[in-house]
Amino acid sequence: MSIMKWSIFLLLCFTGVPGNLQVVRHDYHLITTPATWTDAQTYCRNNYVDLATVQTDDDWERLNAEAERKGLTTNGWVGMYLNVVLWYWSYKNVLIDFSVTNWAPGQPDNAGGDQSCCAVDSNGYWLDYACTEVKPTICYDANVGGFVAVPLPTLSWYGGQTYCRTYHTDLASADTLTDINQIQQLTAQQGTSWFGLFRDVWMWSDGTIPMGLKWGPGLPNNIDHDDNCGSVNNSLLMDRQCDNLFNFFCHTPYTVRYQVLKLQIKGDKSVFDPAVQSAILQQIVQKLKEHDIWIDITVTWRVRQDGSIFQKKLSGGL
Repeated sequence: MSIMKWSIFLLLCFTGVPGNLQVVRHDYHLITTPATWTDAQTYCRNNYVDLATVQTDDDWERLNAEAERKGLTTNGWVGMYLNVVLWYWSYKNVLIDFSVTNWAPGQPDNAGGDQSCCAVDSNGYWLDYACTEVKPTICYDANVGGFVAVPLPTLSWYGGQTYCRTYHTDLASADTLTDINQIQQLTAQQGTSWFGLFRDVWMWSDGTIPMGLKWGPGLPNNIDHDDNCGSVNNSLLMDRQCDNLFNFFCHTPYTVRYQVLKLQIKGDKSVFDPAVQSAILQQIVQKLKEHDIWIDITVTWRVRQDGSIFQKKLSGGL
């Protein structure tokens, strides 16, 4: 243990306190007054910050703890919603330039509430359709610098996307009037065809970019054709109609500073003993106290994916 104490002392002395890293955490507040998604959003923005954003494992643990504390066993609104206004190109996921469009009259109309993918008709006009419909496809091929007509097989929009990415580059984008005219020449021959425009974009109410969304099995599926708002149930996201009356989660985000220390310890296999690992943490806390930097600090091990804390070096050391 004396060798380990000396190693930790050297680490703290020579590396000092590393630069601060920051992470955003959330305090969650379950409101047990059922409301529509929009009314819940308004309430949260007036009384907290916004409807809850849930991104990380830590977020989910905190949200679940709040749900358990207040006995929630059904759906609760969070800040997830489907943005049906913004359109994106499949190629590079670029937001559409609204100054260059060629919508058919009355389009897009989202008829049935499930038209999130677009096709070009034989006259070159754009129309929104359910993504599950099957049609010919127009691909873009970067190697030839142009568009490729795929009359067969007829595919769903996502099927066409997969086909284009497999055999060419991606579904076609129409960024210029020249693109629009070239695509129209192809659809004049093969009829209404999928190209790269879509709007299946789920977002957080507070503007946070979604990452690692934990949807329930087979979701989102828009089964009611207008399931444009997100709830949580049993630690999973659900797409639901926004006028449902659910309890809801508000949140207050705050920034936490954290520092990562990497230890190299020369010793025997005792470092794999949980009691020894706990003793090492106590030594680190003691050193922090000696430098007056221990107030409001929590010291923990970073656990590896296999459940271990220390890893044995290939050279034979620990």
